[in-house]
Amino acid sequence: MSLVIIFNYKSLSRLHKVTIGIIILFIISQINIDSSSYDFMYHISRGNIYFFNRYLYILIFILFLNSIKIPSISFQKGYNYLEVLLFINCLVIIFGILFEINIFKSYESTPRFGYAGLFSKPEEAGFIYCIAIIYNYYYWSLNKSKTNLIKVAVFIATILVLGQKKMFLFVALLICMHLLFQVKYKKFFRVIIPVLGLIVIIFNKKIFSYLISHSSFWTRIYQEKGLLSTLTSTRSDLVKNVIIYIKANWDTYNFIFGGIDFNKYKVEFEAFDLYIFLGIFGLLFYYYFIKTFFYKNLDNLKRRLVFTLFLTSFLGGGLLLSVTATLLLYIVINKVMVVNDNE
Repeated sequence: MSLVIIFNYKSLSRLHKVTIGIIILFIISQINIDSSSYDFMYHISRGNIYFFNRYLYILIFILFLNSIKIPSISFQKGYNYLEVLLFINCLVIIFGILFEINIFKSYESTPRFGYAGLFSKPEEAGFIYCIAIIYNYYYWSLNKSKTNLIKVAVFIATILVLGQKKMFLFVALLICMHLLFQVKYKKFFRVIIPVLGLIVIIFNKKIFSYLISHSSFWTRIYQEKGLLSTLTSTRSDLVKNVIIYIKANWDTYNFIFGGIDFNKYKVEFEAFDLYIFLGIFGLLFYYYFIKTFFYKNLDNLKRRLVFTLFLTSFLGGGLLLSVTATLLLYIVINKVMVVNDNE
């Protein structure tokens, strides 16, 4: 893809500049790592270079798409094939649950509940299904098609059995978005939802204790680590470890450019990870990138749906580091859904 971009280069676009800027920023961040020796093979295979490639991939991919011509119908056909695969995986998940097949579990050989079917990464599977939900919810909202509504229901049921709390968060945010903006009595829900939110905050321990009482795995974590660690899947503990490291090792320029062993200190809070990896400049670069290529020229409903997904990732992490899910999100909202709008 990089060769195609170079051979088709005509002028320096803003995305070219952002890509070059992020590459330079990453090099500076690696120089800033407090380490006596930089193990190149470690960082290229499972360390910082490996993770940077995952962050950078979407930028290269968009530049690549801008350098070639692909028929619009190809994107729609590709998405249709994907939905067929997602439905096949739904059947596999049902089969796995009924017969308790270990290989189809999200977390094999552990007491933690969850089934991802044919997907080897439940987190990536969750985001892919979320994108399919966004697509079908959008067209159900426009056309009130029963087919789209059935797909939304099936895909929501699927992500709820993946065994990831962030998927429950996505569904809760989607429901809130629907009630606040898409229903006839949205003014009523704009009052009742904050009230219910306040009740949840006041009685959070009792509510959460009841919800996890059916899971021996999360009950044990709750008893050992407490409410915050359980809600964040112990990410709050990882944040504390990172803060301790930053206080002991970072200088002023680290706060600007980042610099840390990402494999060791990655937390999976999207913005926090970007910050420790590439500093303040990294956050600014990706804010511009996401705003320009994931929000620009979208109608209000699309923006709310995309925001719901990014908010889920902001609190649970994983979207920007999932090459497959990020590419799919870009294609669906910028290529597939646009094609349908034009039809």
